[in-house]
Amino acid sequence: MSLAGIIALARRAKAQTGRGLFQQFVDMAVLRKGPGRIRPEAYFKYRLYTPGLPMARKLRFVDEWARPRFYSFDDRRFYAIGTDKLLFYTMMRAWKLPAPRVLAVIHPWRVFAGAASLRDSAAIRAFFAQRGNDPFFIKRVDDIRGRGAALVRCVDAAAGIVSLGSGEAVPLDDFVARHSGTRDGGFVVQELARPHPDVAAVIGDRLATVRVMTFAHEGTFKVKRALLRIPVGTSMTDNFAGGITGNAYAAIDPDTGKLTAATRGTGPDQHALECHPDTGVPFARLTLPDWEKAIADIRRATSYLPGLKFAGWDLAFTDQGPMLIEVNAAPGVILPQLYLEPLMDADTDALHALGKAA
Repeated sequence: MSLAGIIALARRAKAQTGRGLFQQFVDMAVLRKGPGRIRPEAYFKYRLYTPGLPMARKLRFVDEWARPRFYSFDDRRFYAIGTDKLLFYTMMRAWKLPAPRVLAVIHPWRVFAGAASLRDSAAIRAFFAQRGNDPFFIKRVDDIRGRGAALVRCVDAAAGIVSLGSGEAVPLDDFVARHSGTRDGGFVVQELARPHPDVAAVIGDRLATVRVMTFAHEGTFKVKRALLRIPVGTSMTDNFAGGITGNAYAAIDPDTGKLTAATRGTGPDQHALECHPDTGVPFARLTLPDWEKAIADIRRATSYLPGLKFAGWDLAFTDQGPMLIEVNAAPGVILPQLYLEPLMDADTDALHALGKAA
């Protein structure tokens, strides 16, 4: 971030909160050298200029670039299940945990039991054409930010058109070329999961996932954060990506599954939302259904993955019940800290202490 950009944000922060520029620059100098390695971008994104926030608390926040160091207590042999979606869905099936159905795998040689194996462009095109009016979701096997993901409403093979969830229509041949398998990762094609009616009534007919951040160590299990990522506008996914997607998000009471605060934007642009921007329905109406069962499923899943001490589970509430969409090893740190709750706490301190003692 340029000095001019920092000054511009500092002035906006001062206009909103009254905290002076000199005080903000002192904050940034101290936090940059602290354990969370907070850069100016994160300082503003997290709103650490908020008056009344003690420096001791600010020092407990973690910058995205310091994420590998923060998660140093993990056993990284377990990270494969978070980076390889085919492995994740294989394990969910083996553990009899609910997950979306895999329809096909696009890759030169990889397979998934019961799913079609699409090896070349001709097979991919034929599979897409056969779907017709049956919607599906496609995403990269090895990506965690939604790049290459698409919700397909229908395929008109005669016209050579693919209709996407965003409302865009793209040529079928282009869509096939864009999603052809590679030796590196390939794509997984899934049956489209529909939102639970209670969720759809608030955010519309599209899937939104809850990022459930869990702490699990030596038989102890805790839900550290629960945040609903909310698609807005023409977005085909609920990815937050540090705020650049424009999607909204909401804090959830981890005990009840009730939305407690809905928000959009970060830093000086962060503002509360009473209603969904598209549907106009108040967020206060939403308590996520089958919350206790969903958390019980996640708790069971964590018991199979002892190497992931701090994991980020993506959980969808569908018309078929809660489903586990994926697990994120070393999950992103931006979204979980936007409500002025730092990630460093007594639990992570204890894990880091154990690592140093080993």
